[in-house]
Amino acid sequence: MGSEQLPILKAHAQELLGIMLEGTSITNLSDIAHTLISPFTNIKSKKFNSELNNFLGNMSSEKIYHYCNQFGVNYLIFKYNKAQELYILGPYLEQRPNEQKCREMLSDNSINLSKLNVLKQYFMKIPLCSYIKVKKMCRLAIKFIKDKNFIYDVAPIDFHFHLDQDDYASKTLQKQYIVDDIKRRYDIENSLLIAIENGNTNEANELLGTLYTKVIGLKRIRDEVLNAKYKAFVINVLCRKAVESAGVALVTIDALSTKYAALIDDTTSYEICMKRFNR
Repeated sequence: MGSEQLPILKAHAQELLGIMLEGTSITNLSDIAHTLISPFTNIKSKKFNSELNNFLGNMSSEKIYHYCNQFGVNYLIFKYNKAQELYILGPYLEQRPNEQKCREMLSDNSINLSKLNVLKQYFMKIPLCSYIKVKKMCRLAIKFIKDKNFIYDVAPIDFHFHLDQDDYASKTLQKQYIVDDIKRRYDIENSLLIAIENGNTNEANELLGTLYTKVIGLKRIRDEVLNAKYKAFVINVLCRKAVESAGVALVTIDALSTKYAALIDDTTSYEICMKRFNR
């Protein structure tokens, strides 16, 4: 069946688990690297490129690889030899670290406490999911992409990207990581509004799912339900403005916007609210 199944599998990963499934050529080192790095990864170092090349060159196509970096961020990775493609599920966290845990992580990795906000910004975009669920999704992806029903073993890997402070990214690279991540989020948001304005339902749904995974860790309010409502209200307003640009009657727009605002406001469950956000 091959990679033509990827859009459907990506949609399932986003809608059911809230995580990303990406497929790329095994030779596309830039895309692979940017999927796996943290803000502190020095992608320009020889050590980084050597570790990544060594892994890609020696990985088996009959295994699932589990990478957990030093901040507890996880990925599951597998290779499709026939198409020379690499598939990555993640990033995801099994538990979201509180501020004290973030401080401990920085200390354990000999990173200055002044980088606390950089680490928090990094965690902001990482969704929560259980390892068991991601592994099931990974095996489902293998079944449809490779057209095989084999149960591959999971092998842990450690790229040793962060051995000492000298290997960390420079301040400029750390700042650029954050800027690029914010820009990607804004680009997705703008593309979503254009899709809504043009009535491209499928594209809009796909972009909304992608946006959801990018902001899943964003917290403006401490309460989880209120935080989810905040995101849903923002999407409701953005959609209203996009529909207005398309020339829909203002009375119709107001009725739809009021309807969904009431649904969001009446919601008392975090899960239900996020489902409404992701519609």
